[in-house]
Amino acid sequence: MRTKIRRRPNGRWYVYAVDADGEHSQGGYQTQREAKAKAAEIRTDAARGRYVAPRRLTVASYLESEWLPARENSDLSPNSRDVERVMVRAWIIPRIGDIELQKLAPRDLDRLYADLRAGGGRSGAPLRGKSVRNVHVLLSKALGDAVRRGHLISSPTAAVDPPARDDSVSRTAWSREETVRFLETAADDRLHAIWRLVLATGLRRGELLGLTWDDIEEGSALIVRQVLVRPGGGPLRVYVRETTKSHRSRRVRFDETTGAALRRWKAEQASERLAFGAAWKADGGLGVEAPWIVTEPDGAVVNPDTLLRRWKALVKAAGVTPIGLHGARHTHAELSLSSGTRPDVVQRQLGHASVAITLGVYGHPNDVAAATAAEALGAILGQSGPS
Repeated sequence: MRTKIRRRPNGRWYVYAVDADGEHSQGGYQTQREAKAKAAEIRTDAARGRYVAPRRLTVASYLESEWLPARENSDLSPNSRDVERVMVRAWIIPRIGDIELQKLAPRDLDRLYADLRAGGGRSGAPLRGKSVRNVHVLLSKALGDAVRRGHLISSPTAAVDPPARDDSVSRTAWSREETVRFLETAADDRLHAIWRLVLATGLRRGELLGLTWDDIEEGSALIVRQVLVRPGGGPLRVYVRETTKSHRSRRVRFDETTGAALRRWKAEQASERLAFGAAWKADGGLGVEAPWIVTEPDGAVVNPDTLLRRWKALVKAAGVTPIGLHGARHTHAELSLSSGTRPDVVQRQLGHASVAITLGVYGHPNDVAAATAAEALGAILGQSGPS
């Protein structure tokens, strides 16, 4: 590494560092002594392998032009890549994208996280702590890669405390009585079997929409092989992708009554297909030929937002506690655990990575369940005691 010092017409002194990539200038020092000190610092850093040539590369340019394209070569599922793109484009670039990468400071990240917590969600709603923490994890990876690529000496994320993972979000679930009341209200709805299926299995909305009749097994079971999702931001677009990073499917059991409801729905769907004839959308409107289960009368797979609106309308009509479609997943888990189903069975049904996650989400105190368990144990212990 060689350095040169020059005085420009503006009267200020600049240091020119010459390396294999060319000549890089920095400075604007008022005195020659300051410039010489900086030149000595640059040579010392270079000798220690800590010199980074100054570049006017913004956070946005680095993430969009270099980091995200490089991630295409990594061992990530399409789902993970899409999530990273959404976080970069919806949450990070609008807030810190204009900052030069080499000038990005811990205080900028602190402000980013605070801003996301205050209003990073849809329509300016607060963003959950878990989501903000995910942004921190992504930036830690991206800026760590920037260090390895020679853009930074160190990552500013190392000096920032990770946001709290969660905000103790309330996960509302129905009681048994409310669940029955909802199903009674939805009995005449065209998608009655679908509503029962989601309560009986705890499937996520994308997993539910990704089901085909080929995924239904004999003996009241189904295989989750894919999901239908909508990328965040931009126009609505539904597409198919693998359900897990490891490309593993999962087997989910359901009861015989739900199985009978599905068989009736399959017959009704066949009648709709016959009625539409050649106009029936065998590709579900997705460009993917498959015997889709959750369809409109013309064969198009039901739009995720449309499915949610129909669910909410039925919830309102039933007069039960208002919950979103994901609340059906919580209801399935709560009712399964309270009925005595082993946590590891619930874990596999829901597709959690471990029992610890299942218990961490649903293992909160429940006085009714605790009282029932206490009475059950009392019955086992019997009535023996001092006379």
